[in-house]
Amino acid sequence: MKCRTLSTAAVLAITLLVSSPGPARAQQGDLAKQSNLFEVGLYLGALFPSSRHELYHQTAHQAFDKAVFDIGLRIAWLPIASLGLELEGALMPGKTRGDQSALLWTVRGHVIAQLPLWKRWAPFIVVGGGTIGVKSKSDAVGTDNDGAFHYGAGLKYYPTDWMNVRLDFRHIVSARAFDQDYANHFEALAGVGFVFGWENPPPVKDRD
Repeated sequence: MKCRTLSTAAVLAITLLVSSPGPARAQQGDLAKQSNLFEVGLYLGALFPSSRHELYHQTAHQAFDKAVFDIGLRIAWLPIASLGLELEGALMPGKTRGDQSALLWTVRGHVIAQLPLWKRWAPFIVVGGGTIGVKSKSDAVGTDNDGAFHYGAGLKYYPTDWMNVRLDFRHIVSARAFDQDYANHFEALAGVGFVFGWENPPPVKDRD
C-alpha cells in the first residue's frame, strides 16, 4: 500500500513538472533591430605608407618602411543599426629607409554605413578624413602632418550583445612629394569592440 502511494505521488509530481510553465528562456536580439548603440574598441594592423609621401619638414625626403605596425583606439555611435559616426586615433612606430626611428600617427573620423545580415554579421563601408603626421628627429624627417582622406570596407561580427570583432581595409590619400599629385597609403586592420546599448527581446516562457 505504501509503495502504491509513493508511486502515485511520483507520477503526479512528474506530470506537474512536465505540464507547468518552464523557466523564462532568453532570446538574442538581431543587429538589424538595434538603435542608439555605442562602441569602444581597440585595433591592430599594418600601414603600408607611400614612398612618395610628403611627411617631412626642413630635411631631405626619406621613404618609410614598406609596412609599419599600427595600433589604435576607436569610438562609434550608431543611432540606427545601419548608419553611424566613428572617431579613431592611432600610433604607428616605424623607421625610415635610412634606419632612423619615426613615429607616424593619425586622428580621423568617418561615416560608417553597415548592412546587418544573418542576425549578427555586418559588412560595412567607411568614408571620412583627418590628419596623418610624423614625429622624428631633425636628421630623419622632422615633424610634420598633412590632411588625409580615406575610405574602406570591412566586416563586423557580434558574437555577443556586448562585443564585436572586425576587419578593415583602407585606402588613405594625402599630399605627395615633388609634384601636385597624391600619395596613396593602405591599411589592414583587425580589432575588437565593446558594445553598449544592445537590447534583447523580452524572454519567452518555455512550456515544453
